[in-house]
Amino acid sequence: GVNAELAAALRLDRDIRLRASQETIELPEGFVVRHPGLPTVPHLNAVLLAAPLAAHLGASGIAALAEQWLGPLRHRYVVLDDGEAGERLAPELLARGWERRRTVFMIFRGDPAAAPADPRARELTEAELQALQLAIFEQADFGPDTSPELAALMAAAQQALRAGTAARRFGAGKDGELQSMCSLFLDPDSAGVRVAMVEEVATLPAYRERGLAKAVVSAALRAAGQWDAQLITVPADADDWPQLLYAKLGFEPVGTQVSFTLRTGSG
Repeated sequence: GVNAELAAALRLDRDIRLRASQETIELPEGFVVRHPGLPTVPHLNAVLLAAPLAAHLGASGIAALAEQWLGPLRHRYVVLDDGEAGERLAPELLARGWERRRTVFMIFRGDPAAAPADPRARELTEAELQALQLAIFEQADFGPDTSPELAALMAAAQQALRAGTAARRFGAGKDGELQSMCSLFLDPDSAGVRVAMVEEVATLPAYRERGLAKAVVSAALRAAGQWDAQLITVPADADDWPQLLYAKLGFEPVGTQVSFTLRTGSG
């Protein structure tokens, strides 16, 4: 079964999406979120399947649910909070052309008050964060989809997430400029736990490996401690390096969420 810490972290992850979307539909197996204003953003147009995964759902059933609820869109996006089920069903979904992504949920084990205070880091306004986030997305490589429109779209999607759930914003840079950022989502009752989630950690490509991401995450940790968080979590891409940074800062993995995307090209 899912342990209580992982359950609280997954619950907040789900609730952030539910609050940000324009339409939510409860299913016996989980939820559907849709955002007609941002129809191409998978994060806000998705089928979210609860843990443990409903026993009757196999790869075919998951594909059918996605088709039913996301039919007119150019993508099918399904999130499985039950990581073990996700791994079990992956071979069949991958064979059908779906792409898999694993997200490791990590829990902070240290003393947030002891997180290093870096003078380059400070709290940001929403406008400051939006400008920096857009610049970061504009310099990112999204493969064949890369475009100024996509950068603006992704920034708008992140803005919707922050608008729906209480959030604080942190940035860092040298000489008073901003080159790195993160958000801190705060929920006083996520499955009965006071949870803070560090999210949207990103740095301009030219300023990486200077300790700026560590500076902003540390600032967020200190703020979460002052807010009396009972649980501080961060979701990290299981196949990317930031989880190593989080481990050094005192986070440890407690479980994995698996998501699958099918690009349909229609719509």
